[in-house]
Amino acid sequence: MSYPRPSRLFLASLLITLAALAASLSHMPLPTARRASAAAPERPVPGGAAVAVNAEEPGADPGGGAEPRAHCYCRVTVNGTEVEKTDDNGYIQGLHKKRCQEHCEGVWNGKNLLEWAKMTGACGPVHVKMEAAIGTAGYVEVRSATVEVPCPTPTPTPTPTPGGTGTGGTPVEYQYAAKFVCGASLGAGGQSNGIVAPGRYFTAINVHNPARSGRLAFRKKFAIALPRERAGRVSRFFDAALAADETFNVDCSDIYEHTETPAGQFVEGFAVFESKSELDVVAVYTAEGQQSRQVETLHSERVPGRPYTPTCAGDLNADLSTGRAAWTVQEPGASAPHAVAALPGPWNALPGTSWVGHAAGASTGGPVGDYTYRLCFCLCEGYSSPVLTLAALADNTATVSFNGTPLYSIPDSSWQGAPPRPRSFTDAALFRPGENCLTVQVNNAGGPTGLDLRGTLTAPGGACLTDGRRVRR
Repeated sequence: MSYPRPSRLFLASLLITLAALAASLSHMPLPTARRASAAAPERPVPGGAAVAVNAEEPGADPGGGAEPRAHCYCRVTVNGTEVEKTDDNGYIQGLHKKRCQEHCEGVWNGKNLLEWAKMTGACGPVHVKMEAAIGTAGYVEVRSATVEVPCPTPTPTPTPTPGGTGTGGTPVEYQYAAKFVCGASLGAGGQSNGIVAPGRYFTAINVHNPARSGRLAFRKKFAIALPRERAGRVSRFFDAALAADETFNVDCSDIYEHTETPAGQFVEGFAVFESKSELDVVAVYTAEGQQSRQVETLHSERVPGRPYTPTCAGDLNADLSTGRAAWTVQEPGASAPHAVAALPGPWNALPGTSWVGHAAGASTGGPVGDYTYRLCFCLCEGYSSPVLTLAALADNTATVSFNGTPLYSIPDSSWQGAPPRPRSFTDAALFRPGENCLTVQVNNAGGPTGLDLRGTLTAPGGACLTDGRRVRR
């Protein structure tokens, strides 16, 4: 039996109908069986571990479409200021809130809280807080603590103190120490003096003010070095000044004058310049041969500056009186000085003082000869306008000196009659920064001997510090 062949129009209609049916069936939900024993799909969580998502959990979507992925944010605040925020992905906002909080707590436990606490620069009790948020949800506090941050001990910046010697000194901030060698080094018979090679030595120290404007005041002093590890004298400070870009030269003739050394005599040591601003200091050294009388060596050297700030303890008001200050004495025949001894009499003492001698029995007699009484004290580099006031009695006669300069003499029998009138000394050339020494040389012609002195030294800004304490003399 034969069937008629379908027409082309019929076949086209059939294909259109089947296509519409297929499209309709693709939008229909497929039936799923809920089986507790079936393995649930796995989804990643922070830390990389896979965690099974149970279809019974609210919002779970094993098919993968309903709930979007979200980030877990961990925020750290210190005293309310955010100092750190981290995030991790692979979370579901409606499902993994607790897991996000646990992740942030793990970050908290793995951190030294002091590191966070220091991030704002605060010190003392500091409040640190960890908060967690997932997706678009708000932050929730996870952990918090109060951390004690040590406060740093401030280091005081020293303030330069006014320098000078009562003649207009300047604040000291830079120091330059230039070596000098001057004079002929010939000993007896034309031989070397044993310090340097035979010849004649010269030093020229150039000092330049590099400033572009203004006038710079500074000061200079000279320290002599002696052979066999002996220290020579140190001069007082001499004030100087240079306008912008000016320069001057300090040569051997200046060094001889300031150190009170005979011209041409061999001398060496340091020229020290102190200024509140930087200087250019260059030393030039030449030497001529003993026979040729011509220059045989030439050397120049730039002298580096060092920051320098003297530390003073305010104004100096020192009591130099015997019986109160730490005087020493060296009697005739003694090898070294020692502390003085208080004497009970037979003399009347000046107000606020007591007689002193080389021994407690000096009031009844002592060796004939010279007794050297000495008192040394510190005068800080920042001093100005020093005033030394003295009145003294001695048995028999005496000579009073300060830093090697004679001041006046005490006549015999000075302890008899009216007390002497105090004498004041203000010449800036007498004083020097650092150690200053008052010396009284008493001559005993026989019988009792001793010294009674009343004295003060005042100098604004002149008190020195020793081990952080004011020096009391």
